[in-house]
Amino acid sequence: MRAVGPAMTAAGVVEWTIRDGWRIVDDEGRSSAVLAAENIDIDGLDDGRRRQLIGAFTTLCRAAAHPMVILVRRRPIPAPDVVGISRLDRAVADHCAARFATQPAYRNTIFCVITTDTSSERELDRAVRRTEGVLQGGGLATSQVTGPDLAALVESGVLSRGWRHASTASTILQGLRVTALPGQPVTAGWLRPLLTTNATYDLGLHFRPVSTDVALRRLQRGMREHGSQHLLEIERTGAASPHTSVAIDSILSLRERIARNEVGAVETSITCLVRARSEDELNTSVTAVRAALDATGCAVHTTYFQHHAALRTVQPTGYDALAPGKLTTSDAAATLLPWVCSDISDPDGYSIGVASQGGAPVSVNPFATRHHPNANIGVFAASGAGKSFLLGTIILEAARSGAGAIIVDPEGEHRRTVAALDGEYLSLGPLSTSAINVLELCRDDDRGVAVDFIDILSGAALSASQRALVDRAVDVVIGTAAASGATPLLHNCAAQLRAQLPDVALVIERICRGPLAAVFDRPTSLRLDASVTGIGLRELPDELLPATALVVAHWIWRTVCDDPRRRHVVFDEVGALDPHPSLRRLLVQLARRCRKYGASLVVATQNIGDLVRSADGAVIASNCAVVLLGGHRATETNLMQQTFGLTAQQRWRLEHAERGDFLLIAGHRRLAMRVDVPGLYRDILDGRHTDTDRLAG
Repeated sequence: MRAVGPAMTAAGVVEWTIRDGWRIVDDEGRSSAVLAAENIDIDGLDDGRRRQLIGAFTTLCRAAAHPMVILVRRRPIPAPDVVGISRLDRAVADHCAARFATQPAYRNTIFCVITTDTSSERELDRAVRRTEGVLQGGGLATSQVTGPDLAALVESGVLSRGWRHASTASTILQGLRVTALPGQPVTAGWLRPLLTTNATYDLGLHFRPVSTDVALRRLQRGMREHGSQHLLEIERTGAASPHTSVAIDSILSLRERIARNEVGAVETSITCLVRARSEDELNTSVTAVRAALDATGCAVHTTYFQHHAALRTVQPTGYDALAPGKLTTSDAAATLLPWVCSDISDPDGYSIGVASQGGAPVSVNPFATRHHPNANIGVFAASGAGKSFLLGTIILEAARSGAGAIIVDPEGEHRRTVAALDGEYLSLGPLSTSAINVLELCRDDDRGVAVDFIDILSGAALSASQRALVDRAVDVVIGTAAASGATPLLHNCAAQLRAQLPDVALVIERICRGPLAAVFDRPTSLRLDASVTGIGLRELPDELLPATALVVAHWIWRTVCDDPRRRHVVFDEVGALDPHPSLRRLLVQLARRCRKYGASLVVATQNIGDLVRSADGAVIASNCAVVLLGGHRATETNLMQQTFGLTAQQRWRLEHAERGDFLLIAGHRRLAMRVDVPGLYRDILDGRHTDTDRLAG
């Protein structure tokens, strides 16, 4: 592939060429390649990952043999087009458009440009592979920009130049150049005020390695200049300026560290090209960018008469047309890393809310293997924090994207959602018209589910020998029914056990004679092949809840294995469903293995301790690649901090979270967000929606 186009320089138009589909070569012989890097918030990472990323970027700044540019392109997020035909699709699109019309949101796109001073393909490729390896070692996902995407990054066209700004046919541009870095110690991510300001701009962070001898010569010249100024001030006023004294001390310290090879020498520069569609918008944006840079302690000036050079400086050709930059150490340069704001906007993701800071839409795709080892989701929030509302949003978004759902609903909170999606909701209880026969779940070589069911009904008190007797009775009942072509029923087990285990037989007979006989002692009528199915357990007596949940979970597992497809298996209030070891083991099986069948386990609970304080529960929680943490008390957030490696700030936010505020953990990405859904979603989840027709089409 070969593409040619113009890029602006101070002297006029410079030709650039894309060679082999991945290299940008200009007419001065420089060759560049571009890596796209994901956007994450360094302050949201746990301590280990934070040190890993800072260490990787420091290594990149110190050991780089070639110039490197970090480009940040901050743009307003456009309202999404309607990509589907369902009412849910249109509701989401209209809701986003209305929100952006009153409150624009911005997104950063980050590129790493590696440049060599020659057009050697081999040399550039080695530099790219090394840079990519270091960034990925720091925990960043990267991909090389090639083909038409690469050509689109280099801005073409002739500028109309002026002293105050330059312009193209549709955009007004004004460059800002940082002339002095902060005069106080800074930490990684100190550019956050600039990188999160509401303005459209291109930011170019240039890093050029400088050899030790060249660096020492430049420092020596600086020392002479400041020394002369120092003597002149003493001669004129009798005392030296504190600024001059500080500058001399800084030069001496820097020279000593570089001479001892404690750090590398790097020439850095910061250039921001502000973009707008009108002069009023330009003035507003420039004011916002200047205020952000002032907040960091930088000194900045407008690139009057040089806006075309500022444009070239923020292009992916690796050239700083406003050189020279500032000489600094590699560890100081590493504090310029731009990863300070998470962006979770997965393609085909579930739109579940907006970022708490900036208002960018949040969409997460649990089935995206790039970010998540599995599609399991955990929702952990105290009562009243919006957990069930968020869970309902996930179910609606899954339906909008074509994923099914099977919902185990202890409190009956999702009946309205299932009805709105034209699904099937089965309420198990004394007046139920649906039946689940545990004996039909038993395969030829495994009667364990029936034995566990009877054990739970008996108070989980069966000894090993008693379980063996129950197993034999189940085997006899199933075998007899198979020989006669009948359906094995639970009351037949009572007859088999009456002589050897009369207490157990009495418990079974009680179930089979009472109002729940229609649920447990009939051929199974429960079918889970609908797109969305809810199983309500609210009407069940509490004593039967664990046993029923066990049977339902086994039935779900059979369905998942026999009919593999993308679906969510949802256990709401899983803490209430988890008092028995056999049920915990089954949930562990779902957590570990449902990915194999294209499915996703979704668990929700008010109390994270219900899970993580047991070994099986900890497995379930740790196998959730996507976790949403809502408001909790301090005792619970302490447990969350230990389990999920929360920072002190994240823990504080959870302790002070309002209803609908959540911390989203999606793989290694973390983002504080609030649930924000269209009015149609709220009507459905709050029970105000009555038109159940044509939601999906």
